[in-house]
Amino acid sequence: MTITERLRKLDYTQRSFRFKVIASGVIVLATAITLLVLWLTSVSLEDTVPRIVIQDEFGNPMTLRQINADPQLKTEYDKILASDEYKAFIAAQDEQLANMSADDKLRKQVLDSIAARATSSSNIYLLILAGSGLALAVTWLGLLLTYVSLAVVALLLLGPMYLMDSVRGIATVAFGSLLLTFGFTALMSLARITLATMNGPVTAIARNVLAEAVRMKVSLVLVVMLIIGLAAVPTLLTDTNMLRYRVQNFLQYSTTTSFYILGFLTILLSAGSVAFEQRDKVIWQTMTKPVSAWRYIAGKWLGVCVLNIVLLGVCGMAIYLFTGYLSRQMAVGEIMPGVGPLGDQVTDDRFLLETQVLVARTSLRPDNPLSPDHPDFQTAVSQEMRRLIELEGQEDTPEFRETVKRDYFKAVMQQYRTVEPGGQRAFVFSGLKSLRNSNKTFSLRYRIDAGSNRPDELYKLTFIFNRNEPVPIEATLGTMQSIDRLNPRIIDENGMLELVVLNGDYQRGVPATQQSINLPPGTLELTYSAGSFEMNYVKLFAIFWAKLAFMSIIGIAAATFLSFPVAAMIAFGMFFLTEGAGYIAKSVEFYLSGPDKGFARVVQIAVTPIAQAVRYTFGSYGELTPLSNFVEGLMISWSTVGLSVLLLSIWSVVLLFAGVLVFRKRELAIYSGK
Repeated sequence: MTITERLRKLDYTQRSFRFKVIASGVIVLATAITLLVLWLTSVSLEDTVPRIVIQDEFGNPMTLRQINADPQLKTEYDKILASDEYKAFIAAQDEQLANMSADDKLRKQVLDSIAARATSSSNIYLLILAGSGLALAVTWLGLLLTYVSLAVVALLLLGPMYLMDSVRGIATVAFGSLLLTFGFTALMSLARITLATMNGPVTAIARNVLAEAVRMKVSLVLVVMLIIGLAAVPTLLTDTNMLRYRVQNFLQYSTTTSFYILGFLTILLSAGSVAFEQRDKVIWQTMTKPVSAWRYIAGKWLGVCVLNIVLLGVCGMAIYLFTGYLSRQMAVGEIMPGVGPLGDQVTDDRFLLETQVLVARTSLRPDNPLSPDHPDFQTAVSQEMRRLIELEGQEDTPEFRETVKRDYFKAVMQQYRTVEPGGQRAFVFSGLKSLRNSNKTFSLRYRIDAGSNRPDELYKLTFIFNRNEPVPIEATLGTMQSIDRLNPRIIDENGMLELVVLNGDYQRGVPATQQSINLPPGTLELTYSAGSFEMNYVKLFAIFWAKLAFMSIIGIAAATFLSFPVAAMIAFGMFFLTEGAGYIAKSVEFYLSGPDKGFARVVQIAVTPIAQAVRYTFGSYGELTPLSNFVEGLMISWSTVGLSVLLLSIWSVVLLFAGVLVFRKRELAIYSGK
């Protein structure tokens, strides 16, 4: 029997119903046994580090199982347990725990929960279940033996390379790329099968789009870049940085890279799928069938959206699993993951990772001390208007009144956020009763501006929380900083927290070089955990998908009446314009606040209308920037997700109808006479 015949027989075997049933049973049984063994070993006390830490020759802490396996170590350890010094040590710890204050017990409870989460096996369980689900899907797709054969070959080739330090990174990238390719292929097959079960011209056109995504060289190159990029990002991280920075950098680079590559792929595929079919006359075969214009456009859009679901699913699972793996590495100061030295259960690095990165924190800003509708403020605005009318001869119009009101309110709030040397300012946070009654610590985030924000200067400040002990601060200018591990018991019974900011050292006075400080809008806030990292992650990718769906309909609508290069150029321009709309809006606001004389005035007259048009048209899209909040561990609200989906859906439907109207007017079959 030749090799070709053997391969054909193996392919017939893996596609048979009997093989699929037997293989599925084996996969389910193996998964159940693996999970059971993992659960039994993870809860075993033999694998824990004792309260008296004993290190091996490499300086690593030894578990009870390792100690009991060595008779000499076991004898020495038993002598330690029977000694009077150890008994006194345990008695002192128990007495310290018994005499611990309520605040200290709360703090210990929080730290214990973080330590338990840091050493949990939930990510391993998820990885096993995800692998099992993928194996079952591959089995019923008739590809199990093919995948197993390729995996065995890859292990034989890449295994020896992984053992060599010089090429370990290449082996890691290659094997990671293979696993991502397996996932992509399986999900693409599932997507095609799912669309095949839905009869109709729309789903049929969508299946053709999935096939085009594999055939088109440009899209195939981008898919390969995406897979290799995701596999290569983990190898670029250095283990010399703090663990929380490594996790944040990985989340930032991997999600940003994935989104922009998928954005390019979406534009090229959506524009090319429509434009190339018209150019190559392939569309004749479709439109001669009973397929209306709206079904054709909707089918193209559905196909690109389904492809994005597949690719986002592969990217999302890969990023999430490696984030879980990375978070279980040793943080700075730990002797093993989740365990600090000298009995300290949580180091600062681990604490900040678990409470500020791998979490969904909500933020609360101080109450506004002044309302634009307050009678005193209205009186002050009226006085300011009379002054401007008398001095500058301004005309009293509703527009002028609104401008004065807005500018005056901004000036008053700017003055409120400014603290003179030796002065103080009180900021009040309300609505914190639920936080006070919880067992969650919280953080204060702040930024201090002074002068030119010289990075080599440290400003002496003092924070006082609800008239408690003053907290001395050395602030670096111009950067966001935080005070962490604040106890919720400092909030009063009404859920109020008063923060007094003193510009100077409370005990030693104000330094001679101190200047007035300013807390810019949005840079003073309380943050605390209010949700899970996993749900925040799902929300992020939901917004990504909505944005990609919007980009795809732009490319499709443009390609209904333009050639591929022009349609792609317009779609790319819209992509960069919408993604940069938030930056443009802030830039316009900053520029308009500058001088309006001379050449600057000429530039304002020429640029402002265009910039304002972009700001008002795409400002709402530009505000949909969940990635920065996600990386900082801030919660993405359901209102943000709902607004994103609703807003982008409305725009997409409008563009869909526009594309249909244009497409119905096209002369697709013009006889050339040849």
